[in-house]
Amino acid sequence: MTDTDKATAEAQEQADTYDSFARSGEITALNGDVFTVRNPLFFNVDQLTAYNRLHHRMNQCDRWPDVEKPEQRMKSRQPDGTEVETFVGAHTVRGDYIEPYQENGILVEPPYEVQVCKIVMGDEEYEKFAAAGGSPREVVELVKDLRSGVVKRADADSKSDAGVRVLEDGAPADRE
Repeated sequence: MTDTDKATAEAQEQADTYDSFARSGEITALNGDVFTVRNPLFFNVDQLTAYNRLHHRMNQCDRWPDVEKPEQRMKSRQPDGTEVETFVGAHTVRGDYIEPYQENGILVEPPYEVQVCKIVMGDEEYEKFAAAGGSPREVVELVKDLRSGVVKRADADSKSDAGVRVLEDGAPADRE
């Protein structure tokens, strides 16, 4: 283990001990086994690289067609009798990702959730988790919640002026 890995492990342990915004999360599998999921703030270089590459790939997935919305003018009358007109310009609503995720009509394999689990837990721990009846989607939601805690903390910190943007990877919220 490198000095950086040791320092990261110590920082994660301290965050867990003091129930910090950067703490780990736990998931209990169907058979009762408990698995720890490291906070994304403490991903090592390999995990972070794989996680970012996965989200870059998923951002290229197929979408439902965009919807063109025409301009709209709405008139309403205030209680004092004043007429108010509201204008919404024409715009395009981007189509959602097609689920299950696909690239050029071909199903993404393994599924996104399994890929996140393998990145976060490692292949060996993921196999134990899967054998214990663990839910990959639950891991994805936990990682999303852990990332959210870090973002909320940064947003609330007056010394963190726009520093939170470093944590964003542009992934759609439903797949973080």
